[in-house]
Amino acid sequence: MTGLAFFVYKRPEYTQKVIEGINRNGFEKVYIFQDGLKNEEDRPLWEKVSELIRGIDFTETEIHISDFNRGLAESIIYGMNYVGETLLSELANTNIQVKYAIDKNADNIYADVDILSPEDDFDNVDVVIVTPITFFDEIEETLSEKLDCPIISMEDILYES
Repeated sequence: MTGLAFFVYKRPEYTQKVIEGINRNGFEKVYIFQDGLKNEEDRPLWEKVSELIRGIDFTETEIHISDFNRGLAESIIYGMNYVGETLLSELANTNIQVKYAIDKNADNIYADVDILSPEDDFDNVDVVIVTPITFFDEIEETLSEKLDCPIISMEDILYES
């Protein structure tokens, strides 16, 4: 199964085009993150986007709508192995800001973002993407004690079965 993470706010035309592309390309699960309303002026477009994403009926969705506006989507990558480094590189020129990464070998990793240890304290973000597949449940349990945001597995995004 192939999944996708999709970040939206108030651009219904763009959102509709992406939804059509998702449908054409056969993604079987879509994780959708809508930023919270920034101001009342944005409400009509924001609500239209909410309506569009809630209307997706051709694939499984997991929708997360923020209670407040966070600005650009901030994320954390857990696991800076090859997959984590590749994900960081792929997100570099998008509106998704990787605030920092987490790795057990934080002291030995050099990257374009700060690398924290799992024992450190974390700032809240919109989503955590966990790249180690084998230990996801353990990592999710540990992170959920420190963070109040969705924690998703790279396996769910790419290969969900």
